[in-house]
Amino acid sequence: MKYVNQKAPFYVLMPESKFRVFWNILMIFFILQTATYTPYRIAFITENRPGDYYLDLSIETYFVTDVILNIFTAYPDPVTGLLITNIRAIVLNYLRTDFLFDVVASFPFSILNAAFNISASGSSTNLVKLAKLPRLYRLARIVRIIKIGKIVR
Repeated sequence: MKYVNQKAPFYVLMPESKFRVFWNILMIFFILQTATYTPYRIAFITENRPGDYYLDLSIETYFVTDVILNIFTAYPDPVTGLLITNIRAIVLNYLRTDFLFDVVASFPFSILNAAFNISASGSSTNLVKLAKLPRLYRLARIVRIIKIGKIVR
């Protein structure tokens, strides 16, 4: 992989680093879990279970942390293929492309549910459950991870 800057700042993460590769593999696991379990819960589970709250909180924390990490992760220039390591360019690119999408998909619904003390019965819980569907937007993230993996190789 060629770099625009020979020496990237210490706070810029490289997409091919062991940390980011591990992070993305774990992200795929959480996305697949969300893609299978969230629709199941919306359709068949009518009561809030304590374990589900902690599972949701863990996944939501991971997704929010991913948004923050993406702000500091270098990306390949689509035209030249060079890795962009300038933090201003990284932030502007992320804000123009995936930021809004990632924020919507990362919204912490379990915290919202706990803050408003929404009970398991009633239509308000169904609305909270339906509001979790934007998490499925994260499925598109798998495609992005695969594309970045191909570009990096």
